[in-house]
Amino acid sequence: AWSERADQAMERAAKLKPEDANVQYGLVCSRARLGRTQEALAALSRSVDLGYTDADGTAEDPDLRSLRGLPEFEALLARMRSNAT
Repeated sequence: AWSERADQAMERAAKLKPEDANVQYGLVCSRARLGRTQEALAALSRSVDLGYTDADGTAEDPDLRSLRGLPEFEALLARMRSNAT
């Protein structure tokens, strides 16, 4: 399926650029779309650690619909907002 191929491509990109916040965010999206919630949250946490701060965009990202309302997701959004100031 398309989502599986997208996830495989993002995994390869993450191996090439593991310290890139945007690459990690791509993993978040592909894993969330595949229903791999814990992996998506771990990738989002790594992305935030690497400096990703677009909390509003992340909260509204249609790829992350499955994460909305999860306490871990809300905590990561709060971290992004805090880091942005």
